[in-house]
Amino acid sequence: MRKKLTSIVVLCSTICLAATGIVAYANVSDSSFSSRNQKSTDNMIFETIPENETVNASARKLNTAVNYNIASKDDIYHMMLNTIDYYDKVSGTIYFPAPGDLNLVNTVEFQSVLSETKAYSHYSQAYADNITAESIENISLEAKNTDNLVWDEKYYCNADESINLNCLEKTYKTLSYDTIGLEAVCEIPDDERITEIDGEPCYNYRTNPTNVPEASICIFPQEMTFGYLANQNLWSVNGTKVIDDKLCYHISGTA
Repeated sequence: MRKKLTSIVVLCSTICLAATGIVAYANVSDSSFSSRNQKSTDNMIFETIPENETVNASARKLNTAVNYNIASKDDIYHMMLNTIDYYDKVSGTIYFPAPGDLNLVNTVEFQSVLSETKAYSHYSQAYADNITAESIENISLEAKNTDNLVWDEKYYCNADESINLNCLEKTYKTLSYDTIGLEAVCEIPDDERITEIDGEPCYNYRTNPTNVPEASICIFPQEMTFGYLANQNLWSVNGTKVIDDKLCYHISGTA
């Protein structure tokens, strides 16, 4: 049975999907970064991604979003898959319930500067007893109650070092060269994003250089885009809507 889907395409969402196949496309010349990639795809990465396709952070130029009056489904799909090409500095706060547990609220405060490989995030989880509807107003209000925290962590990083602070245990750890910079990001044509290996779908992800992975569903939502927008016959654009002073596409369909 197909499930009705109504969503607002905005850099904020509460949806997380699982992919059956993942290939991380990246320039893996840095040994500290290569260990992050799936070993099964390392050879494929070396063979398929020429060096001249990687992004030079110092010479970076941002893309301009297609005007909402003329944007096609292809345009929306492309922009959602490649949000990192449309901003360099981003910050915000998102709230979303844990999958399968409406009352376990996740909160992520984040800041990221892609061209400088700098980021900050504050990620927490707390149980809330009063959420009766999955609305942003309800969830964000309960997320501010810190009495029932089960996770509370802060993360700071630059290109050379990262610091991870566990606020509950009052401990921290530092790591060198643990971050991901724009030099590790490669472009992938939209028609090569979903392929097949042995008859199984393989979702080809661009490397995430935001260094705030908990906020990816908001600022680099590749997984959600694959899950809901890949089949254009299953969704339609119902105009636009202003959310938090931002003009957003209103998308509805089935999944």
